[in-house]
Amino acid sequence: MAGRSALMREIFMPFDSLRGPCLTEKKPERPEAEWTRPPAKTQVNQTRDELKGDAGMDDINYAPVCGIYCGRCQFLGQQCPGCGYVEGKPFWTSQIPTGICPLHDCCRNQKRLEHCGLCVDFPCQIFLELRDPDMSDEEFRTSLAERQKELKKRSEIGTRRWLREKRVE
Repeated sequence: MAGRSALMREIFMPFDSLRGPCLTEKKPERPEAEWTRPPAKTQVNQTRDELKGDAGMDDINYAPVCGIYCGRCQFLGQQCPGCGYVEGKPFWTSQIPTGICPLHDCCRNQKRLEHCGLCVDFPCQIFLELRDPDMSDEEFRTSLAERQKELKKRSEIGTRRWLREKRVE
């Protein structure tokens, strides 16, 4: 496990000093759409069925800024209650110096946007380079293309409808 921590630090370290337009330049305001601060946190050790019963998998907290749908995440209910519930600090952020997902920090905390697909810089350097160190290059390229497609669709149809569609897929 120590090797993975070192690898994650090595991969995420460049984001500490990243100062591209996504982090430094003030861009024109866009409406926040449907995003608001998440309600109180849920239990981490809930099962997916328990989570569905509480808020439903169409809960906006299961629609993070990056385009992944939390309802399909292998860590949901085990190590994470859903990205929106942890405000950009899922379990893996303990492995990076900033302690927060760089995408979440840029999109929600700095630009006050619902998701990356609403940003005028999309896809920015952070989006294109932030990756799970356990993914192969091919898996990362596939994931990146899929997340871009999902964020484009989410921008077009809205997050609530996108979540409903994800739930039935």
